[in-house]
Amino acid sequence: RLQVRQGRGAEAMPNLTEAGEVYFKYLQANGGDVVALYNMGCICALLGREEECRTYLAQTARVEQGNGTDMVQWAKEAAEDADFQAFVGFPWFQSMLAEFLAQVHPEVFAPAAQGGAEVMAPVPPVGTDMMMQE
Repeated sequence: RLQVRQGRGAEAMPNLTEAGEVYFKYLQANGGDVVALYNMGCICALLGREEECRTYLAQTARVEQGNGTDMVQWAKEAAEDADFQAFVGFPWFQSMLAEFLAQVHPEVFAPAAQGGAEVMAPVPPVGTDMMMQE
């Protein structure tokens, strides 16, 4: 991540790819590990793999929500995470955030969560050829 933030993206790609492969293997055995899912979303974002980032971020959100996490705080932190900056303005990212924010402020965010923005498609389970495609 540091290499990417320092403008050394080309140098970082092999390291990010290797990290993604390690996380992918780990998640095959530990699919509900919320930290690994989130980190995999970050890695995919930094590699420019939008669909995979979206998949892992959605899976992270589902696990976090199931764990009773404050999803408003989670959405705020995800929106501010520099790793996701390339996708923060995308409709699917905004829709995902609005879904959780609507739980607390439905008068403001419910329209986006109910279809005002693109609705997220079903997410395939972890380990279904997400990082190994090349």
